[in-house]
Amino acid sequence: MVDLKEARATDPAFADAADQLAALIESRNALSAEATLPFLPQGEYSPVLHAREQYVQLRGGTGILYLAAFAEPKAPLIEGDIALVFQGLSDDGILYVSAVFPLDTNYLPATPPDNLDMAAFEAGYDLYVQSIRAALNEFQPTSSGPRLNDLYALIASMAIAP
Repeated sequence: MVDLKEARATDPAFADAADQLAALIESRNALSAEATLPFLPQGEYSPVLHAREQYVQLRGGTGILYLAAFAEPKAPLIEGDIALVFQGLSDDGILYVSAVFPLDTNYLPATPPDNLDMAAFEAGYDLYVQSIRAALNEFQPTSSGPRLNDLYALIASMAIAP
């Protein structure tokens, strides 16, 4: 949890993500139609795709929950690149809550393919990402470690309070 007032004063990227999240929560637009979803804290890699998006109402706040793939742009995804992400705001707008849970999908390869033709891969990258996104949207909640249903229950049990 991060105090939004302090974060806004020191980090413009944080303010942008918080504003995007607040606008999404207020509008309740289809999250799957969004090109990018808010994600904090920013790290080495940004999400390159999102899937299984949903709004979540908690005691004391509201947020979004989605699967995301974190990798270098235009790089093949491997096992360990997928995580369940929660981004939320307290009802009073004071706190930003971020939680990230790495997932084992048993869908992606353990390592990038040997002898990958990067030029061909990059040319077909958009279709590649669409296929991974489609697979994640069909992902069975009980087929990962930790189990997705257990993580959904954990998020649903959270309470946001200053």
